Amino acid sequence: MPSEETRTMTPPTVRSSAAHDAGKAGGASTRAWTMRLLVLGIVLSALNLRPAITSLGALLEEVRDGLGMSGSVAGLLTSVPPLCFAVFGVMAPRLARRFGAGAVVCAGMVAIATGLLIRPYAGGTAGFLAGSALALMGIAVSNVLMPVIVKHWFPDRVGP
Repeated sequence: MPSEETRTMTPPTVRSSAAHDAGKAGGASTRAWTMRLLVLGIVLSALNLRPAITSLGALLEEVRDGLGMSGSVAGLLTSVPPLCFAVFGVMAPRLARRFGAGAVVCAGMVAIATGLLIRPYAGGTAGFLAGSALALMGIAVSNVLMPVIVKHWFPDRVGP
């Protein structure tokens, strides 16, 4: 029996287009636009899952010099991503059950944007680490739940 944390969400029920159109005029058009917006949201969300991690490696020396970080603090900074992924990635299924996967991913996107906005304006190492951790928390939960959303809305198109 799967545990509470490994249970997956059931796919949405799919109604026939005739039943959908009987409920309201232009239903197929509305559904098509909804699906397009979902795909756009998934693609844009997926594109935001990497910049906080990949941008730092190329600029680590400049960040270290600009903030006056020691080598050990710079080493700590490079260990923040796996730490956030481990801690918050594990919490993602629970959060999704409580608030819904879409809401958690949206909150994750807000956390990513906020963390990335804080980092350049952080006056010191602590602020930079806090902004990085916030962005990485958002990445962790979004990265875990993005496949759940794709499987939920597009169960027959998970591969593509």
